Amino acid sequence: MISYLKSYWHLSALAIIITLLQSYLAANLPLIMIRDMVDNVFVGGNHSLLSYYLILVVVIYSITSILSFISRYLQSYVGQRAMSDIRKDLVESLQKQSFSFFDRSQTGQLVARLTGDVEAINRLYFFFLTSLFSPITTAVFSVYFLITVDIRLAFLSALSAPIILGLNYAYQKRVQPLWGKVRETWGRLNQYLQEFLVGIKVVRVFSREGYELDRFETVNNSYYSYNVEAAVARSIYSPLSDISLSLIISFIFWYGANEAVRSALTIGSLLVFSRYVSMLLQPFRNIGYFVSSYSRAVAGGSRIFSIMDTPSEVRNRDKAIILAETEGKISFENVCFSYEGGKNVLEDINLIVNEGESIAILGPTGSGKSTLVYLIPRFYDVTSGRITLDDRDVRDYTLESLRSQIGIVLQDIFLFSSSIKENIAFRRPEASMDDIVKAAKAAQAHDFITSLPKGYETMVGERGLTLSGGQRQRIAIARTLLTDPRLLILDDSTSFVDAETEASIQKALDRLLQGRTSFIITHRLSTIRRVDRLVVLDKGRISEVGTHEELLKKRGTYARIYETQFAEVEWLSVKSYEGRR
Repeated sequence: MISYLKSYWHLSALAIIITLLQSYLAANLPLIMIRDMVDNVFVGGNHSLLSYYLILVVVIYSITSILSFISRYLQSYVGQRAMSDIRKDLVESLQKQSFSFFDRSQTGQLVARLTGDVEAINRLYFFFLTSLFSPITTAVFSVYFLITVDIRLAFLSALSAPIILGLNYAYQKRVQPLWGKVRETWGRLNQYLQEFLVGIKVVRVFSREGYELDRFETVNNSYYSYNVEAAVARSIYSPLSDISLSLIISFIFWYGANEAVRSALTIGSLLVFSRYVSMLLQPFRNIGYFVSSYSRAVAGGSRIFSIMDTPSEVRNRDKAIILAETEGKISFENVCFSYEGGKNVLEDINLIVNEGESIAILGPTGSGKSTLVYLIPRFYDVTSGRITLDDRDVRDYTLESLRSQIGIVLQDIFLFSSSIKENIAFRRPEASMDDIVKAAKAAQAHDFITSLPKGYETMVGERGLTLSGGQRQRIAIARTLLTDPRLLILDDSTSFVDAETEASIQKALDRLLQGRTSFIITHRLSTIRRVDRLVVLDKGRISEVGTHEELLKKRGTYARIYETQFAEVEWLSVKSYEGRR
């Protein structure tokens, strides 16, 4: 946190100077309002000074109010700028993380760190300057004025400080671990709510409302319990602190009253002394609340900086070069890959894909199809072996330049809550409308887009749920095609479209795949018969490579997949064709 405030040290220093001046003036007020006014006007009978004192009080109050405004504004500005920088660095660190990081992280926990944990740090900074630093400086000036009034009473007041500090220490020991649990359960609560909102339809379909409510109650009750425990600790501390303070003030007032009776102390001095004692002990009371904010901030800060301090598993090598343009030749050389050091998902992959060649990847569920293609843009890094692009290890290129050459349509389509035009132009926001329309036409999306009331300006609902699966798929394809990539990865990208739409997309892809190296994960027969070669994966290994006809003749894994999934479809297609004749 301190490192983020260093960038604004001059503004923080100015706020501190203004706070010191404000505290000095505030510490002067009791002398004028109480001691001088009582002793000189009410006791001394010099009523002509009343107007002078009242005007002086108004002037000091006005100055302190202005200084307070400037100080709080500077504190808020510095605090919010520092928090903005923390959020920016946190998002930037998340963007640099590999897919493995998100595989093992919970979205709700990450959202909680970006919001509540950052805000907890901000509250600590603001509380320190407004509720701790300012009263402490006021207390220091109060001690000075206490000594000038009566050094004996000042000494008695100083003896009360250890009592308040002892209460603060006991409070801190109790509340700090509680706030750590509060922040952790807050993240779990966010995680549950995020899953609940995304999966609400599934919950309703399977009539699991009661089960989900029980799950929520478990997390919600934990969050409630820890907050109540912290509140109880705070509730015990506050009255104990108040009682201690009142007893101390009463004792000092009793002692001072006896001194006043003996004329060893003026009435005004006695009254002002009780005020200064309150000002002196106030920061000690506030330490308890500072401890509460500090505990929250420490718990939140540790969660935030644990992300920032986590090195990305996929990052640029030293002296990585920029890939300006690629021929598109890909080679897998003895590639193995495993998640988190577990069993290999891919084993001994050797494959050469020539420039402009189209490859279809098939295999049973869990055979490693998506993992294989995700290694090319380095969403994950190989465990052993290497992947080369144009005969150079992909790890030798900068991540940004490598991925800029690759267009990807993921199986899990995600659209942003913005217009269709902005979604298509996501990577190329500067693209002209003509280019956007051209990409949409190539993906067979133009007709349905123009049929919408606002056309390309139509706003897409959250995650694109206002559109059908096929429409989202075509917009995602258009988004990729607009980048005009040299390498293309289609991860089951026609899985949600009907046969007629698929046929239209296939015609566009036939043209667009020409001259591009492409990897297509698919279960569509129409796609399989159009590619140059098929790569069949089985249990993480390449079992067969060849054309459709070659692999059928081998009577191996592909032949079994074909007979199970495609033979009936092909027979129906032939019969349909004969019927039309």
